Amino acid sequence: MLILGDPLSPAWRGRPPAMLDDDVPVWFRFLDRYAQEYTEFFYNVRIGTPPNVPEHYEEQYKKDIQYLGMKRIDAVGIKADSTDIIEVAKIAGMRTLGQVRTYIDLWNFEKTTFPPSRAVIVSEIMDPDLESTIRSLGIILYQV
Repeated sequence: MLILGDPLSPAWRGRPPAMLDDDVPVWFRFLDRYAQEYTEFFYNVRIGTPPNVPEHYEEQYKKDIQYLGMKRIDAVGIKADSTDIIEVAKIAGMRTLGQVRTYIDLWNFEKTTFPPSRAVIVSEIMDPDLESTIRSLGIILYQV
């Protein structure tokens, strides 16, 4: 399941929904340098299968848990020739790598009509032990 929400202009500088406070300044630096390459962004994109909720839960709680329990992509950036599945982290580490790998697999499973997808990590600080792994997996890395 994919829930995109409304697209926003690359010029938009509001606070991206659900992005961690420490990550927002990193995202703004990325936008200051690269926003002109994109036509639009989607934020807090829900993707994947909602969690199973036991039958004894009330219906409204089930819906809330399923909606809130979905995986969330920080940003999806649309370019003329690619769709960037973007994870933003002040300090990129193993969690960041695992998230973006999962998101790109789920995105490709959805078979959207967007241009071909790329996994992207935007960070300020990079775990040096992971940088070569990230690049060997074909993940695009922006340090800002």
